[in-house]
Amino acid sequence: MNDVKQQATLLFALASVLSGMNVVLLVPAAQHPQAGLFTQALPFTVLALMLGLVLAGARTLRSDRRQEQEQGQ
Repeated sequence: MNDVKQQATLLFALASVLSGMNVVLLVPAAQHPQAGLFTQALPFTVLALMLGLVLAGARTLRSDRRQEQEQGQ
C-alpha cells in the first residue's frame, strides 16, 4: 500500500512540476510574436501530459483501494 501511495504521489508531483514549467516557461514563449507552430503547441501538449499523469495517479490509487477491499472480503 505504501508503495502505491508513493507512486501516486510521484505522478501528482510530476504533474505539478509540469504545471509550473508550463506557466513560467512555455506559455510566455508561445506568446512571443516570432514563436513557431511547435512552440505555440507545447503548452497544450504539456497540459495533456499533466492531465494524463493526474489520471494515472488517480487510477493507481483507485485500483489499490479496490484490491484492498477484495482482500478484506
